[in-house]
Amino acid sequence: MVRIKNIWVVLMVLFCSSGFSQNLVKSSFDKANLTYTFTFQNEYNYPIYVIKVGAIGQINFGDLRCPPSKWVPDPIADYTVFLPPVSDTVFINTVPVKTIYPRQTVTFSVAIIPPVASACDAWAIDVSALVKFHFGYTFQSSAELVMSQDIESLAVNPYSDQELISMINSSDPTGKVDAIRKLKFSGMDKQILANHLRARLKDRDIHVRIAATLAIKDLKISTLNDELISNLFSSTEYEERLILIQVFGKMKDPALVDPLISRILNGDTVEAGLASKSLIDMNLVEVCNKVRFLLQKHEIWAGGSAVEKNKLLNLTRIVIRYRDMASIPIIKKLLVSQASAIDIKHNLLMDIASLIEKYQVVKDAFVISFRDLIVSFLNNKDDFVRYNALNLYCASDAETKEKSKVIRKALKDTEYHIQCRAAVWAGELGFSEFVGDMQVMCQAAEGPEYTEICEALIKLNAGKN
Repeated sequence: MVRIKNIWVVLMVLFCSSGFSQNLVKSSFDKANLTYTFTFQNEYNYPIYVIKVGAIGQINFGDLRCPPSKWVPDPIADYTVFLPPVSDTVFINTVPVKTIYPRQTVTFSVAIIPPVASACDAWAIDVSALVKFHFGYTFQSSAELVMSQDIESLAVNPYSDQELISMINSSDPTGKVDAIRKLKFSGMDKQILANHLRARLKDRDIHVRIAATLAIKDLKISTLNDELISNLFSSTEYEERLILIQVFGKMKDPALVDPLISRILNGDTVEAGLASKSLIDMNLVEVCNKVRFLLQKHEIWAGGSAVEKNKLLNLTRIVIRYRDMASIPIIKKLLVSQASAIDIKHNLLMDIASLIEKYQVVKDAFVISFRDLIVSFLNNKDDFVRYNALNLYCASDAETKEKSKVIRKALKDTEYHIQCRAAVWAGELGFSEFVGDMQVMCQAAEGPEYTEICEALIKLNAGKN
């Protein structure tokens, strides 16, 4: 966990971010879903990567450390950050890493969930979203005040069960949507709820169908999964299909695995990416068995068209996030094969590196199994490839002497963000021979880099002059 310890550092984050914020096209905050939505444009002639998202939670008043007893929002978002019960800054790795190609505009959402289920009484929190890019810039959104009554209002049901039924069966789409959203707070039997939602899944209005889909997710009514599958394959509404794909990941039903795999194989880039993420979210053993079979059958896609490569990357991303040991030979073959396109190899490396949540040596057998192959990527011309290779190698069980050599070279890399990673690893691994280099870097660093390099120095008991 990364912590911003004082207001000076927060101001430095904002200062460091200002040069990149010109590429923020649009941002918004949906308080009902506690979700920020950002649109960034890459104005450079090289790709940039969103490697982490996070949140700053500043508790103004209230205690959020009582036994859990309240309802917690469960929004649909690209990334979800859960705040701790104290004021803190939290980062999570983006899964998958968000790539913004030159001149491309990308929109994604970040949900920020305070520990509202453990609230003792009234509370208020200022929340800001953080977006960290691979070359060191961290964008910080404006702060939004979220209070206990905001969450409590979402759970208020002003209607009787009979009124809800009347509204659901009315001809008014707005009334139907409002009633469907309140069903999860009604006292109706689950079978009765299922019967009403089944009918609404066939409603003429797309907003009613989407509301019914989300209600089924919230209520965990698995008996309607066949109807959801039918809608996925029959709907002509793109927005509805995207919602269905994301809801499938929340349902965690083995029957929904095949429909999601079909979207990877037959959907467009967005559908395939969401389907891959949903299969990861399911955390079901059945997923890896089926995906591994497809990988073995379609290894040739690694050197194929852009469409085929995208399918392969979405499939490999799944087994990598599952740390599927049986898939290691397949992934290694893709990494070393001359038939594999270079972007396939780079993306595989990026996905493996995303398994490292913190800068520390891991005992993860899946990650360690790639150590010997990582060496060939340490001198790659692509700086982000070197960045990921450095993290993977330093986190592996490689010999201390060899890690020291790698860090020494990385500290002299042409790219500053790689120098910073090397400094962090030097501190983590206890390499005091690099204190002098790190002190010079710390004196020149700003923003998040200043924090990380100086914390690495503190670990070496060196401090900053």
